[in-house]
Amino acid sequence: MKEIINSDIKKIAKGLSIHSEALKKLDTIRSRYLYEIAELVCEAIEEPLDITEELPSSYKKAVKENIRGLSREEKAKIASYIAGILGEKYRKMNFESFGIPQSPKPTTINYVKNVYSDRAYRGFDEHIGGLYSEYADSFLSAAQAVYYENSSGCILPYCAHDGTVMTGIAKLIETYDLKKSAVFTTDTGGVQHSEFALFTHGIWANRNSDILEFTVRSDDPFFVEDIIAACRMFNYESIFHSRRTSLCDGEKYDFFTAKSTDPRCHISMLFFLSTEFERYNITGLYKSISE
Repeated sequence: MKEIINSDIKKIAKGLSIHSEALKKLDTIRSRYLYEIAELVCEAIEEPLDITEELPSSYKKAVKENIRGLSREEKAKIASYIAGILGEKYRKMNFESFGIPQSPKPTTINYVKNVYSDRAYRGFDEHIGGLYSEYADSFLSAAQAVYYENSSGCILPYCAHDGTVMTGIAKLIETYDLKKSAVFTTDTGGVQHSEFALFTHGIWANRNSDILEFTVRSDDPFFVEDIIAACRMFNYESIFHSRRTSLCDGEKYDFFTAKSTDPRCHISMLFFLSTEFERYNITGLYKSISE
């Protein structure tokens, strides 16, 4: 076998090094242009209330209609720059800045009483504190109690022991647009376990919550890769995706969860979703606990 000549390897290594330095300079220049794009987009935002309506249209004019060839990571970087610029300008950005209702800390919790839901209630009370139980005749009445704001939260069984989402419960959640604020896993015998979720009327921005859950509907067949790339750019961990079908209208949508203890990650993701997608829904911000 012919031996590798060291002088040839050194020449190749030197060439790669030179080009690597050039690529770093190009990346720096390109990042500067991306920041300038973000600045242009932000000029249309004169107050926080403008974000919901003005941001998507401003982004469309500046980016989607005029700039081609952006990578997935660069789109996420623009969103991150926008988050930084507007966050510095308005100081406090939250879910309501994006037209997403927020709820205060839940207190009155409605649920159908049984041995497992009682465990879930006690688990939530231990980790959240200050909860008061109200008993419902059915899962429907528990969900409606939250929707009509007669209770600040409800507990519903969400996942069966085999990991499947319960169809009837999923339809209630979608129908009444309930937001997941905490998840409790309890043993239901042997190696089996079930998940119960605490739902609120809006997003409860609990500082201990570390899982953002959202859905997206898009005609772009490659958008899932864009979202996963953005999650990685924003330093999310434990990124999960699945394809699901709406039980209300039969339309397919994509479901995501991503984990981070840094609230700034969530704000960056909200900017990314707002600029890149017309149809998205934040379905939860929560922490998962177990017995």
